Formats: sequence, structure tokens, C-alpha cells
Amino acid sequence: MDKLIIKSQQQASYDAENLGHYALGFDKYTHFTSPIRRYSDLTLHRLLKSIIKNDEKMKNFILRNIEALVVKISELEREAMKVEWDFYDRKYARVAKMNIGQIYKGIIEDTEIPPIAKILEDKLLGSRVFLKDKKQFNLFEKVDIEIIDSNIATAKIRGKVKD
Repeated sequence: MDKLIIKSQQQASYDAENLGHYALGFDKYTHFTSPIRRYSDLTLHRLLKSIIKNDEKMKNFILRNIEALVVKISELEREAMKVEWDFYDRKYARVAKMNIGQIYKGIIEDTEIPPIAKILEDKLLGSRVFLKDKKQFNLFEKVDIEIIDSNIATAKIRGKVKD
């Protein structure tokens, strides 16, 4: 359930201007993790270091193309997220291929057609299942899902809700 909530939230984007943090109520806000992991963090560390050292030359160098940089970083982060999701979808599709006919507990995470459910147990925990059911579901409705097909090439698991 926590993953569903996190995925439903708007993904962070980078901006050249400090717009604060709406949810936290901060006029000024920044965050960072390990600079080894994220170029945005490394850039921020360099900028903070130049400000602390009053190094105007370095600060101006970093800020010179900051608008283009933050747009590119945001695009690359979204691409990386898509690659991660694709990896997991293919991994789950491979496991689901060996579990056709099995029934799993799940939760509806998308009510559009086709509805999508997330499996909440066992080897397929977290996998998305595209339901062939035509009926309307409620968001976060708990359902029992039968795996009816899995295509590793398209990374799609298909299922139906058991009554």
C-alpha cells in the first residue's frame, strides 16, 4: 500500500529557482542524498560549497546553465524510473509465466480500461496485472486475481478477478 501511495504522488522535479516545498510549508527548500548516486545532488553540493566559501566565480559558473541542467536532470530521472519499472515488470512477467492459473490477493490501482491491479502477496508481490474484466472497479478495492497469461516480451501480466 505504501508503494501505491508513493507512486500516486507527483514526482519531484528540479527548478533553477528555489520554489520552496508546498507540503512542508517551507519558503526555501532543498534536499540531497549521496552525490555518488545523483548528479543533481553533486551539483547542489558544489553550489552550496561555493556559497559557503563566498566563491562567486564558481557560483556563477554553476548557475550559468542551471535552467538547462535542471530540465535535463529531470528528464533523465524519469527515464531511469521507466527503466526500473520495465525491469520489474519483466521480472514479474517471467515469474507469472510459471504461475498461470494461480490466484493471488490484490488491490485495484487503476480503474481505467483495462483496470490494473497490484498483487499483494507471494512471489509476485508488487506486480501489476492487467485485468480482462469489463466491470467497473473502485480504486484500492481488494480483489482475488487469477493469472491467465504472461508475456515476457511485452512485460504484461494478464489476469481476471475471481468472484
